Amino acid sequence: MATERRTGSRRRSAGLSLIEVLVSMVISAIGLMGLIGLQVGSMRSAKSAHLLSAANLLVGDMADRMRANAGGHRAPLTYAQAGTWSSVAGDVPAETACADEPRCTAAERIREDLAAWQRAIAAALPEGGGVVLGAPDVGYQVVIGWRERSATVEAQAANGGCPAAFAAPTNVRCLVVSVRP
Repeated sequence: MATERRTGSRRRSAGLSLIEVLVSMVISAIGLMGLIGLQVGSMRSAKSAHLLSAANLLVGDMADRMRANAGGHRAPLTYAQAGTWSSVAGDVPAETACADEPRCTAAERIREDLAAWQRAIAAALPEGGGVVLGAPDVGYQVVIGWRERSATVEAQAANGGCPAAFAAPTNVRCLVVSVRP
């Protein structure tokens, strides 16, 4: 009689360990999918941070160019230019005749500075473009915009912080810095 009880209890628990294994596999799969989601989000944030860092360097580059061209930011000459994101995005202007010439006028230096800056933006940022807004007497706003592929920017304020004069679409992120040369 004792042997019958043992075999009966074995029959009842025979499929239990298989169910336990399946449940643990499902729980592990859900955990791994969560980790993959965290990794993708981390990579997206790292890319966004890299682009913002590049934009910061490019704004500093333009500010340095304005300061170096001491005569170029005073009236009637100006670094300010009219332009919207669609007119400058991905623009790669050719080098001017003043690119390697140390003796250029302030106006020629302004044209070369803006062209070199646009080339650097196009090389560093996806569909990037930049403009300088303002006037010499009140100061400038250096605006750099680039197309952000992340959904996090769309949740931000309209146009990722772009000024209205830049007229950028909603998935364009902007960095705006005030500069007084």
